[in-house]
Formats: sequence, structure tokens, C-alpha cells
Amino acid sequence: MRFAVLALSLLLACAASSASADEEFPFPELQTEVYCKTLVEKMLDENERATEHTRCLAQEAFLKGQLEPWWPFLDPRTQRMIVKSHYREPKYQTYITLLQYTASAIGDACLSRRIECKNPKAR
Repeated sequence: MRFAVLALSLLLACAASSASADEEFPFPELQTEVYCKTLVEKMLDENERATEHTRCLAQEAFLKGQLEPWWPFLDPRTQRMIVKSHYREPKYQTYITLLQYTASAIGDACLSRRIECKNPKAR
């Protein structure tokens, strides 16, 4: 009897983790403030550092807005892998690299026909 209960519990746990693996992973809210601060911290001129920090934050906000609509096109497992593998440390959290990973994943999904993409030269 105990074995049957244990087996049933394991099956339910596997089914639950399998279902959650296929659920969409939320768009990452990256800590771009840390990335931008790290990027400009070695600049000697304080005014230049402040200007470049502000520019970096503006670019990150722009890229975030550009990327967010594309996030649902990625497979949930790919979404999870990108976030968990590449954004552990705040100083590396930038939408610049997320753009590269997202573009690569969408291109791969198009080429393997997992998502429908229009070829501009096809008639």
C-alpha cells in the first residue's frame, strides 16, 4: 500500500513539473541599473560617467520595450534556459544580450519551422 501511494505521489509530481516546464516563463525584469553602473564605473570624468550611465539606462529601457512583444514566440523551455543560464549575476543583466539570445532562438524556430515565418523572397 505504501509503495502504491509513493508511486502515485511520484507520478503526480512528475506530471506537475512537466506541465510547469511547458508554461510560458515570464519576460525577465533585468537589473540593468547594476549593469550600467558596472559599465561606466571606470570612467574618470564624473560628468561623462553620469551621461553614459543615463544613456545606458535609456538604451536598456528601449531594448526592453522592443524585446517584450517577441518573448512569447520563444518556446517556454528556451525562455527558462536563457534566463536561468545567463542572468545569475546582476552585473551581466542587460537587454543587449537578451536581444541576441532572443533573435537567435526565433531564427532557429523559423528555420526549423516550429513557428511560421514569412520569407520575403517567397511568392
